[in-house]
Amino acid sequence: QFTCNYYSDVYDSIKALEGIEQDLSMWFGDTFDSGTNTYTPNGAYGKFTGKGYLYVTPNGGDVNAVRDMTVTLAVTVPFVKEVGISG
Repeated sequence: QFTCNYYSDVYDSIKALEGIEQDLSMWFGDTFDSGTNTYTPNGAYGKFTGKGYLYVTPNGGDVNAVRDMTVTLAVTVPFVKEVGISG
């Protein structure tokens, strides 16, 4: 389960994947590009892969509170650390 910032377009993208088994990866470590203001996963601290289903739920909040959502994974193939990725 992960909590992340809520953005309508991201929520809609994840919601569209619900009920469809997905190849999943968790990357630990990233590189920041200040020109584009983006992070790119690089697996500097490891990468784990598995399979499963994604589910997303918007979280309620108080007035002026941070908007967030929870992404839940229902794992069907356990995550394993990839060989050859540092970490």
